[in-house]
Formats: sequence, C-alpha cells, structure tokens
Amino acid sequence: MKDLSSLVKINLRRKRVLVRVDLNIPKCGEQVEDASRIEAMVPTIKRLFQKKAKIIILSHLGRPKQGTKNNLSLSSIIPELSKHLSFAKIIFCKDCIGASVSRAIQSSQPNEIVLLENLRFHDGEERNDQTFARLLSKNGDIYVNDAFSVSHRQHASVVGITKHLPAFAGLSLKRELHHLDKILKKPKKPSLGIIGGSKISTKIGVIKGLTKKLDYLIIGGGMANTFIFNQGIRIGKSLYEKNTEKITSMINNTAKKNNCEILLPIDFIVTTTITKNGLVKRAHLNNISDQQIIADIGPKTIEIFAEKIKNSKTILWNGPLGIFEIEPFNKGTYSLAKKVAKLTKENKMESIAGGGDTISAIIKAGVAKSFTYTSLAGGAFLEWLEGKELPGIKALRINKKMI
Repeated sequence: MKDLSSLVKINLRRKRVLVRVDLNIPKCGEQVEDASRIEAMVPTIKRLFQKKAKIIILSHLGRPKQGTKNNLSLSSIIPELSKHLSFAKIIFCKDCIGASVSRAIQSSQPNEIVLLENLRFHDGEERNDQTFARLLSKNGDIYVNDAFSVSHRQHASVVGITKHLPAFAGLSLKRELHHLDKILKKPKKPSLGIIGGSKISTKIGVIKGLTKKLDYLIIGGGMANTFIFNQGIRIGKSLYEKNTEKITSMINNTAKKNNCEILLPIDFIVTTTITKNGLVKRAHLNNISDQQIIADIGPKTIEIFAEKIKNSKTILWNGPLGIFEIEPFNKGTYSLAKKVAKLTKENKMESIAGGGDTISAIIKAGVAKSFTYTSLAGGAFLEWLEGKELPGIKALRINKKMI
C-alpha cells in the first residue's frame, strides 16, 4: 500500500490531489460540537499544501435522501474548517462533479483549497457506481484516502475511484492502521479488552476475535446484563437482549478455548428511573429487585476491574460500562478511564479506545489525550477488530499504480 511518504517524494506542484476525509461531524444547529475529525486531517492537507499541490477535499455529511438537503451541505462546515486550515482559503463548489467543479479547480490559486459538496447528494456514491466514480476521478490526478472511519464502506469515493487514479494512504489513515496493527497483532502481555454498549448481537464477531488475541475481556453495559440474564440471574427491568443464550454460550466456549478470561460485574448501581435525580442504590449480583434497573457497575466491580487494568500492559476499549451520559451513572466508566489514562501516562501500558460513545465518554472524563491512541472511527473500528479487511484499505493495497 502506497502512503503519503512515497507520494511527497514526487513533484506535486499544481497536481490535482483529491483527498477523501471524513467531515461527518456532530453539530448543534450551525455549531460544530466536536472537530476531532477535522484536526486529524490537517497534517495530510498541510503536507500537500507545502508541496504546492492543488488540494480538493471530498467528504459526505449525514444521510441525505433524494438529492440535496440544505442542512447537510458541507458549506456549513467551512467556518470550522477555516479555523484549522488557516494557512489557506477555502473555495466551495456547490457540486462534486461536472463542468463547474472542473472550472473551479482549474482556476484555484496556490493559497486556496477546494471543498466539494456532499458526495451523498448523488446516489452513485453509496452504490459505488462506476460512472460516478469516474466522474469524480476527472477532478484529480491523484487520490488520497485519509479517512479510516469510512474505509469500511464500499462507496465510490472510497473504493471505485481507486480504479481510475493512483491511490495513496494519508497520514491520519496510516497512523490509525499503525496503532491498530501494533495492538492487535502483537499486544504486550497481559492484554485486556473492555467491551461495553447495549447489544451483544452487533459485536459477536468483535468479541470472538478479541478472545483469540487478548488474555482478559471485561464486558459491561447492556451486554453484561445479557450475559448475566442468560446465567439465570434476575436483572429486574434492566436492558438486555432477548434470545441470545446460544450467542453467550458460544462466546464463553470460544473464550475458554483461547484461554481468555471473561470478567463480568458483580455489583451495580441501580435505580427505578433513569433520571439525574432518581433514587440510586447499590445492588449485588444476586440481589436485584424486579423494579430496579442496572445503570452502572458498582464500587466492588470498579475495584476488581481497576486491579486487572493495573496488571495489564495493553488495553483496548470499545463501549461504555454504564449510562455515562447521565450523572451519577458515569462513575464506573470515568473512574476506569482515568485509571487507564494514568497508567498510560506513566508508560506502564499502551491503550487504544475507539467508537463514538467510547470517545465521547473519555473526552467527558477529561482523559482522551492521555490514551496512546483514540480512534475516531465507529463501524470501521469494529470491523477491523473482527479481523476483516476493509474495502477502502483493500483498494489501496491493490492499486499499485504510480505517477
């Protein structure tokens, strides 16, 4: 797979470089709530800018249906984008293909970067339509994928376009692959995974894959409720996934076969209503009433999990351990995140976290920058953990053309 380190050795002056990034970022009205994905793309854009390339940014935003939606136009991202790309002026095109786009790119000046409109305003993007991919490719001489977070998508701007242009990996994508490979292929022992979230059925492949690579696997959140319920233990009105007895049994058997110990909570913070001011109690594993709802792991569980974390050299985290969005049900997730961050800062372990809720939780805990690496990807991160080769990455490996 060719990456930017080989690309920048070439004379890029006035070469048109199409850079696929991920500007699908959370917004509240016109206000960007999290600019992490913009921050991640800056090194690649800056490197190309220094090489005097003509930079054309490709991205999607949201899930528009039946053509354009004004509230999903990438023009709304320009103010935030300009803050992070202050070394250049952003020129916006109201489409991503066609003669008007070609003219805008052709006339762009050395101090300008061209931003094309939302790719998903054309249905050919998500269908990986080859005609659309070819029309996109006419905008550039070179293609760079710098968006690991969309590399699990079989889309025109991720896969199809690589059949028409020399294709390279950007700095952000390369860095993500480096950290994921380092942790998953040869994790330092003892190695531990923390898996949370609501549904076990969406993470079967991930959990199976991790039991083959890690020594311990902590399971929390709604998934832990499902494991516990399937052991015949009452969990009151707590969230769990029905008809999953065979799934949890299979996971337990796979873990035993691979000498991976699964760790479940033994006490909980429970309530009868999921509100900030609701009545909160501590309940042991075998003492949850029919009216109670598990909202977080309990203090004894936090203590046990913290000790296991302390003795680990590698931590991989995906999913919160409780309803962290509502205080006081964030203590379990926050306290363990702070434990991982402290040990990482002391160079006692390597830690990687990924997934939207996970990153949100460790940001709110104030420790995101202390992890070895935080992945901005959601679905791509999970599929990589399963051991799948992502279509966007495979397309870069296959494309051997050089200019």
